[in-house]
Amino acid sequence: MKADYQRAESLFQRRAGRQQDYEVKKFTYDAQVAAVQQSEARLVQAQAQREQTAAQLTATQRRIAVARASLTRINDILHKYDSFAPLDAWWTNLPVRAGETVVPGLQNQTGTLIMTIADMSLITAEVKVDETDIVNVKVGQTPKSPSTPFPTRLSRGT
Repeated sequence: MKADYQRAESLFQRRAGRQQDYEVKKFTYDAQVAAVQQSEARLVQAQAQREQTAAQLTATQRRIAVARASLTRINDILHKYDSFAPLDAWWTNLPVRAGETVVPGLQNQTGTLIMTIADMSLITAEVKVDETDIVNVKVGQTPKSPSTPFPTRLSRGT
């Protein structure tokens, strides 16, 4: 376009070409120069947007890393302060009630007994039943005492 414009300009200055052809070539060339400048500006803008997006991605990745670290910390705290049953069992003794203070074990000293759990499938009990009540006993019946809530079922992980 530039060579075409320069040729038309040279012809116009020597009075060998028409003014209309010269102006068309000049406007076409100027339009092309403006289009190139506009494309360069869009390129610079796109590069800036790419850099901004890369910075946002980095910031988001750092926030995710912080959130993961926080989650790991909270899970660690949860496992330090909650007690989990090591097996599916029944709790048979609960000497500590909600709100009471317990002492954690230190080196060679044991801590406060929180509860006793037992696997009732391994326990065999020998009981005395009055002859008038024996008719109410059935195979597979779970023992219950009206004065205590024991035994209560625990599931693994609770």
